[in-house]
Amino acid sequence: MSSDIYDVLLNPTRVRIIQTLSLNTQETITANEICAFLSDVPRTTLYRHINVLIEANILHIVAERKIRGSVERTLSLNIAELEKLSEAEDVPAVAFRFLMLTYAKFETYFKDKPNKSRASMPDTIFLRNTILMLNDKEFQSFLADLRDVFEAYTFEGPTEDRKPRDISFICAPPEQKEDDLA
Repeated sequence: MSSDIYDVLLNPTRVRIIQTLSLNTQETITANEICAFLSDVPRTTLYRHINVLIEANILHIVAERKIRGSVERTLSLNIAELEKLSEAEDVPAVAFRFLMLTYAKFETYFKDKPNKSRASMPDTIFLRNTILMLNDKEFQSFLADLRDVFEAYTFEGPTEDRKPRDISFICAPPEQKEDDLA
């Protein structure tokens, strides 16, 4: 696996492609169906990102068929490769890349609006941190509830009144004070 695999996966468009496949009720989906689902992203951009995910072995080509001079590909997630990533040993480096990508999004957003107050911005932006006191079973239940919330608000593409919202969650170990360690 390439050391740049996390750079491949941290791209917002590729994340949306992976989410589209993972939320699909069937195990496979065609590239054309992905384009329909992510209709706010130009088709050529999606095909380019799909190819990057195929080259990185994150997506498998399950089938190909010719349709009017072009080839329609049916794709599936490479679950084995994704499971390897969840067992990564270099978690601090992955976390750093994730945080820097998030920072870059904020930097880009605010660069265009240097003198505007937060109240005049069209998007809701919030930063929140809390520590939950949970045992392992309660934490797994919390994550399942959170997954259900995400699924309840995952809709097929933008509409006149819907636009993409980039929401990131991080679960990190809390800061340990010396009093806590005694």
